[in-house]
Amino acid sequence: MSIDLTGDNAIPDLPNASSSASCPIPAQSSSTQVTYTSTNIKHGLRHDKSHYKILSNPSKRATASCWAKFSLPAVRISDEKEAIFSIIKGFASCNSCFETYFYNDSSTTNLNSHRCPMKHQRGQLTFSGNPLKGTIGAKLLSKKKGDIKKLCANWVACSMRPFSIVTDPGFKQILQECLTIGRDLRSEGELTIDDLLPSDRTVRNEVDRAAQHERNLLKIKLVAAADDYRLSISPDIWSDKYRNISYLGATAHFVGDNGIYHYFDLFCSEFKWKNKTALNVLKMLEAQLSVFGLKELMDK
Repeated sequence: MSIDLTGDNAIPDLPNASSSASCPIPAQSSSTQVTYTSTNIKHGLRHDKSHYKILSNPSKRATASCWAKFSLPAVRISDEKEAIFSIIKGFASCNSCFETYFYNDSSTTNLNSHRCPMKHQRGQLTFSGNPLKGTIGAKLLSKKKGDIKKLCANWVACSMRPFSIVTDPGFKQILQECLTIGRDLRSEGELTIDDLLPSDRTVRNEVDRAAQHERNLLKIKLVAAADDYRLSISPDIWSDKYRNISYLGATAHFVGDNGIYHYFDLFCSEFKWKNKTALNVLKMLEAQLSVFGLKELMDK
């Protein structure tokens, strides 16, 4: 593993960063394993059609009637011109709305109970089997949209949130999942948002858990790359003059087993020493790289 201390390959400044608690695996690393859930598969099928698609169930035992409207989700595993897709095991997705359920060969209960909200019929739009006809449906939707607009405006003003938060993909994903849950549980009685939303401590613990899980997966790839002399680390140090805080970050560069070049931000942490000497920079680099099992490989 090599460490590049020149400024040419430095990662971009992050003047608003306040700690090292950033997303564990940046999106540009195509080598990072993804933990699939029903929610992120559904989102991929709806919004990232170049990397996600549905494929017919190849099993000869798939004779249940539900397979007329369900298929198996697949993810693209090749960057070549001729796309190659691999089925994501353990899930099944609706052909129309892409609602995704956990699935195994022994049970299709979830699939049989699905009521697709995207069934279109001539002259009307059906939602969960209940038609929203022309004028009545349009008026009802317009009124409800107006209510949501007022609630969003009140929330943005009172809680000092940016206007753009209503277009945030994560925010939309949460709301869509709430709509789905409300539809699926409508026959179980009244449901309040407090029954669904986790506490701030629960969210923090989940972020810590997910970050550690992704670091462990990344650690395996980085150590393997370092052992094969395919890993390079480019550190960078900068200061936020407004907050009077200095940061040390590093970008990891490596070539995967398939010959594809990958790079991503490995860490970004506050530099707590007043003197930015080479010795202090080295101490912090060693501490951060040890998280990924790379400290012992620095001189390799």
